[in-house]
Amino acid sequence: IKAQVKSDRTGNIFYDRDLPEFDIDFINNIDSAVNFKVDLNVYKYNDNGEPVILPEFSKTVLDNASVECGRSVRESFSVNVSDFGLYLLETDVTANGRQYTAASTEFSKCVGNDKLNDAFGVNLHVKTWDNSTLKNYMTLTRDAGFGLVRDGINWVTYEKNDGSMSLEATDKGLFKICKEYGMQPYVTIHIQNPSKCIDPNNAGLIDSTALDGAYEYVKQLMDDPNLKDVNHFEITNEPSLQVYYDEEDKKLKHSSSDPAENKKIFEAKGKAYGKIC
Repeated sequence: IKAQVKSDRTGNIFYDRDLPEFDIDFINNIDSAVNFKVDLNVYKYNDNGEPVILPEFSKTVLDNASVECGRSVRESFSVNVSDFGLYLLETDVTANGRQYTAASTEFSKCVGNDKLNDAFGVNLHVKTWDNSTLKNYMTLTRDAGFGLVRDGINWVTYEKNDGSMSLEATDKGLFKICKEYGMQPYVTIHIQNPSKCIDPNNAGLIDSTALDGAYEYVKQLMDDPNLKDVNHFEITNEPSLQVYYDEEDKKLKHSSSDPAENKKIFEAKGKAYGKIC
């Protein structure tokens, strides 16, 4: 008998007001029906990272259960722990005179928050995550009390080939899901756009040719009706990175021990961000 343990929580994270509940699928891959017994053992990790068994939560949950050949059965169980910390749930199966650990999974019990705090936030990737992952993640972060959700808008996709500017449908998803979960969007404005630069191979880092275009992009973005209720913005990601495009040598350059070289970096970045801000 094989077993698979699942919960409806991303990362098996449960908050103080939650009852940890699990679905366990038992699968029979042999040629005949099997009767089996299931014991759940619950451990809590101590300060040394060692699992210590909790006898009060370890118990027999199925006795003389049966599963047909090639079939599976699902049973639901809860583990009513209340102390905060990291736990280990071990599923022991006894079948055909043999006892073994068929599955194990870790879960945690954490402090929750009923009031959202917009001084704290998390990153989100609306464009690439599937809907189920997205909703689990948003539920998890909201229940933890995070008030901000950060995702980016890209100049290279916001400005179309004909010069018009508008949000992609996936960008709008950030504002939709924030409204659904009562959280505030925190928008990172990415100003990379290789087609607007002197050298399209410079990875889109701003140079003198792109300054006016970047300014117009940010200006249009601030007037976009989809962003009228957004109060939190960040101009580009990681602006402190020590890299810039040298227009004389026509190549990317990174920081070095040369003070003159580093001065060029900050001057180049200062022109870009100063104009936009």
